[in-house]
Amino acid sequence: MLLEAGLFGTVSHVRCRLIPRSANDPLGYAFAVAGAVLFATKGIFIKLAYARGVSTEMLLSLRMIVALPVYLLIMVGLLRREEKLQAALSWPVVLTSMAVGILGYYVSSYL
Repeated sequence: MLLEAGLFGTVSHVRCRLIPRSANDPLGYAFAVAGAVLFATKGIFIKLAYARGVSTEMLLSLRMIVALPVYLLIMVGLLRREEKLQAALSWPVVLTSMAVGILGYYVSSYL
């Protein structure tokens, strides 16, 4: 929306430009709904696992192992789109970032 102010700060006229609908909109809505459903059911699965005697460390490890391929796909997708990221990312940077993420997630789960 574009607003133009007239004399004494009043709006003289308003011009609106509609954003064209993208073909990715239904896919985005589907991802949002799926994410909300999975987040809502996470607690149920954790309670069932605790009832079976699974330790906290094992559940954290399992969650990280399941999430790793998703984050790797996101990283590959970003690297294909942005050539600047390919030059900025080196193996030491990637491995250090992964180590900090794993350590931070592990420590924050106990706080």
